[in-house]
Amino acid sequence: MERSKRNIKNRLFRASVILAVLAIVFSVPATINAEESARLETSYKCGLTVKPYEPEDSQLTANTVIDIYLVATASKDKGYDSYSYTLTSAFSSLDLTKSWDEVAEAAGAIFFNNYATLAKVADGVDAGTEIQNLEWGLYLVVARGKELENYIVERKDVKVTLSQTSTQNFYYAPSLVSLPTKIREPGEGEANTADPTPWIYNPTIILKPEIEDRYGDLIIIKELNSYKVDEEVTFAFYVTYDEPGVIVAEGAEAKKIKKVFNLNFKNKASSSVTVKHLPAGTKVSVEEFYNGLTYKLAEGEITEKETTIIADQAVTVTFVNEYVPSENGGYGILNTFQNSGSGWKMVPKKDSSDPVEEAEEVTEE
Repeated sequence: MERSKRNIKNRLFRASVILAVLAIVFSVPATINAEESARLETSYKCGLTVKPYEPEDSQLTANTVIDIYLVATASKDKGYDSYSYTLTSAFSSLDLTKSWDEVAEAAGAIFFNNYATLAKVADGVDAGTEIQNLEWGLYLVVARGKELENYIVERKDVKVTLSQTSTQNFYYAPSLVSLPTKIREPGEGEANTADPTPWIYNPTIILKPEIEDRYGDLIIIKELNSYKVDEEVTFAFYVTYDEPGVIVAEGAEAKKIKKVFNLNFKNKASSSVTVKHLPAGTKVSVEEFYNGLTYKLAEGEITEKETTIIADQAVTVTFVNEYVPSENGGYGILNTFQNSGSGWKMVPKKDSSDPVEEAEEVTEE
């Protein structure tokens, strides 16, 4: 008799640990749009909807899709309002008596080591779409980018899956969910098989990824149609763009970031300077404001050009100049700006033509 009681207790413990997944993994309560029953009904099939925070959430524009894998089947315990699991062969090494975090981590490791050969119960279902006709069981939920071939990446030394928009990356950890399940309202603790709350057969769970902005580079290219041998000349540029990460009130103007970059020439027809790590999607204005005394923009060229930063790429703007004979040289005095502690001041500076990653920020008058 004692052995029988212990077996029943173990089965109930297993189920109650797994049912806590929605509170532990997803951190927010599921929204219930589901068939419910006070006691387990073996005739009911299950469904699952995995969605972003809101319908307009940018995770949808990231073409996020859902794969699910069956970790264990579930069978109702005779005479009890609970069920027990039978692990599938692919996940047979899991120990369901361990803590939830340990089980989830171990299941995720199996996925990352075997994802190419693991059988999927659902493959590439659009986020927010219900996955129907699921058998009772324990499932591993994997979110990923639909168009990404290499969607498994390392993030802070941990393997995760990835989806992305043109401006942001979304990182997901594989998550476990048990069907059917019980869910409590916020502040009511974790659900378990002894709860008087109803069984839920098709819950909706919310994706909570880690979000990271994407960046790209800007290359300013200077070309000379003609130049004077052995003459040194400096070209200087303003790079201007809206301050990133700031929400601008309706009708207000965004604060501008303005930086100075320069290129020095001697006996060469082209050179470039690289502005690194600009937020993807940023519209950038590049203005050539100094080109020495002996050079002018070539015919058809304009002093200011605009471009948009593309993630993980380098966009270019090109200015073409030509030599104009003059008695005065064009090298050398580039007005840079330094903060002395009491304010910004102009400092004459001769700079190199090597690529520059950062420049002093200046304030528009």
